[in-house]
Amino acid sequence: MRFLGNIIWLVLGGLVIALIYEPGCLSVTMNLIWILLGWWEIAFLHLACGILFCITIVGIPWGLRHFSMALSSVFPFGKEIRPVNG
Repeated sequence: MRFLGNIIWLVLGGLVIALIYEPGCLSVTMNLIWILLGWWEIAFLHLACGILFCITIVGIPWGLRHFSMALSSVFPFGKEIRPVNG
């Protein structure tokens, strides 16, 4: 079930947003550049996808995941991404 959820996530917006993120090595410097150059675009995309998915009952789990990613997109460098339990 987790594999199927990951495939659905990639198809419904996760892959596009994953391509926008860049890997960083210096967390503080990269976060500063991130804030100055474009974090709002990714946060807006996550919020828009979250709202669209939360319109239907079936899409609520993916919508909530997009909302949590919107919060993480403000300072993405230096964060540890852990799998969701369940």
